[in-house]
Order: sequence, then structure tokens, then C-alpha cells
Amino acid sequence: MRALWLGADGEVDLAAAIDGVEAFARRHDLVEASLAAGRLRDELDRPLLLAVLGEFNAGKSTFINAFVGADVAPTGIVPTTATLN
Repeated sequence: MRALWLGADGEVDLAAAIDGVEAFARRHDLVEASLAAGRLRDELDRPLLLAVLGEFNAGKSTFINAFVGADVAPTGIVPTTATLN
């Protein structure tokens, strides 16, 4: 069943994994587990709000780029960002 949770890029599809757990719980009358999986699935649809704070030139933009998986914040030897919205 784990292979069903893998996306085309080889990464785990968390939504599919949770859906699989929820379906299993329903089939086996595990009401609490089914409800918990449903609540967790609902959480996936909520936006992630994240604040990144730190000293000047401490790597905040580099962290953001790594977290997002794309170059969305400028980086450099000297400070390049004051705020990012």
C-alpha cells in the first residue's frame, strides 16, 4: 500500500497516505482513528503561516529558499532583504 502514497517524484503524497489510513479505519470500524485522520486531512488545506526572525545576514533567506524548495528570497554576502511579504 505504501507505493500508492508515492507521488511521481518519489515523494510521499501525505494527503493520499492520510486518505488511506482513513479508509482503512472506516473499513475496520475504527471510529476514533477515522475521525482523527479526517481532522488531519482538513489541516492539510489550511495555509501555513511562518515567521522567520534573526540577526542581519544570518541565513534567513537561505532557510526560506530551502524550506520552499525554490529561490523566492534573494541571498547574498551583504544583507539583501529587510522584509519579505
